[in-house]
Amino acid sequence: MIEPKVTSLELSKRLKEAGYPQKGNWWWVNAYSALTNTREWFLSSFKDEDDKVNPQIVAPTVVELGEGLPTIEKVLQKVSSDETWEVVLKNTKWYWNPDCLAKMWLCLKEKG
Repeated sequence: MIEPKVTSLELSKRLKEAGYPQKGNWWWVNAYSALTNTREWFLSSFKDEDDKVNPQIVAPTVVELGEGLPTIEKVLQKVSSDETWEVVLKNTKWYWNPDCLAKMWLCLKEKG
């Protein structure tokens, strides 16, 4: 199986704490592993409706994060001059690293 391009577990946790909507196609799930006899985080495309037993955090994809951001012109106006963002334009579509987009979302949330 090809791993989807989603945010890391740590950034997914930060997004949740900052109020990012918990809706998406991929989830970090904290479940019991019989292999290690411990609870571990793993990536799943299945969302359990009751996350009390196995806590879940949305793992946004590049597309999902991109839909939640303002246009690139507004983003570049809000990001302070001491921060650098690398943007690549390919075939007239934006291609991003999901962790880069997550950091941008968090930065914009903090700066209002």
